[in-house]
This record gives sequence, structure tokens and C-alpha cells, in this order.
Amino acid sequence: MVAAIVTLLTRRIAAGTMYGALENLLKQRLIQAVPSSDARRKVYQITAYGREILGLEHRRLNQMITAMAGMEGV
Repeated sequence: MVAAIVTLLTRRIAAGTMYGALENLLKQRLIQAVPSSDARRKVYQITAYGREILGLEHRRLNQMITAMAGMEGV
């Protein structure tokens, strides 16, 4: 299972997928554009709200992992 997760996380994604994801994150105010010294590149950073949501999601996933670990013998 770990190998499957690593494979999933190391795949390259298409540019259109990336731009769509960035647009969604911007609309949700989870990230914001920041100035870049290179006009050809856009740079983003996580917002305070995005950091808060990330923390909540991290806790949710940890709770799910803990619950699943308790079900090993089931």
C-alpha cells in the first residue's frame, strides 16, 4: 500500500491539471500570488486561512489513519 501511495504522489501532472488546481486554490483563498523576480513565473504562497484548513485536514487524516489502524484485525 505504501508503494502505491508513493507512486501516486510522484507522478507528473499535466499543466492543465496544475493550472486548474491553482485556480481552485486561489478562488478558495487557500493560496495567494506573490511578486516574482522572474516575469515568466508565477509564485504562490499559502494564506493564513489555507494554513488553518491544512491543519484541520491534517488532523482529520490522522484521525482516519488511527481509526484504520484499530481495524487491522477486523
